[in-house]
Amino acid sequence: MQTHTLGAAYTADGASMTVADGDIFSPGAVLEFEDGDLYKVTAVADDVLTVIPNWEGTESEDHADGEHFWIDPRLSRSVIDQALDAAIEAMPSFGIWRWDTAAITLVADQYFYELSDTDYRPHPGIIGAYYPETTSLVPVAVPFRPFSLVHADVSSTGVGVHLWEWGDRTAGDDIYITYSSEIAAITDLMDRQEELVVLWAANYALGHTIIPSTMDPGHRTNQTIQGGQEVRDARWFQAQFYMAAKAEQALLKVEARKLVPQPRMFGRMRRWTW
Repeated sequence: MQTHTLGAAYTADGASMTVADGDIFSPGAVLEFEDGDLYKVTAVADDVLTVIPNWEGTESEDHADGEHFWIDPRLSRSVIDQALDAAIEAMPSFGIWRWDTAAITLVADQYFYELSDTDYRPHPGIIGAYYPETTSLVPVAVPFRPFSLVHADVSSTGVGVHLWEWGDRTAGDDIYITYSSEIAAITDLMDRQEELVVLWAANYALGHTIIPSTMDPGHRTNQTIQGGQEVRDARWFQAQFYMAAKAEQALLKVEARKLVPQPRMFGRMRRWTW
């Protein structure tokens, strides 16, 4: 993929574009700018290109003299964005979540508290409820019972938690919970999960693009296999993702048991029920 620069400012939706050196261009080339704009070249006259703006559904914008762009990108920015969105959407189906925390302010004579359902994931759900010890600040676990799919008269969101023992906390104090949360955006990812999204996005992007040259002896000739490779690029990224996803699933399950302090009675119960 080559980079080039404009030789003059370009106005959005224009049919011609001036570049710094037109000798390297030919009809059929696709140009992509940093903001994702795509243009199809239909004719070349010296340093002036005749282009089709808004190519592949992108929205043409103004571009300054000297601005950089790419020639014939293998993966356009729009394809990369679609791949990242697809990767984020795929995380829940592969059993990948993130950990989040919330504070519950205790109310006198109230032992059930409604939780927001915007990001709450019911499995494994809440893994710990605790408060900091007054002097040492060491987390002290309190017993809890999570509820999901309860009637709207009990919880308008359908989820909540029963805190029947507050330790030395009183009304007005906070008890904190740690729970599993859905991944709905890139910003929701834990640092270690970013590689998972990259691997799945690469698999998605390579699997949804058609490469003109191929060394694939099989009947599917729409994916590149470089010399020395045994599988298509998309297959390699897919395999790497599955291995990384299994490792992340295992780590999340370990963290669900070990991440936060839990009452002794819960530990005894789990030995019998798990």
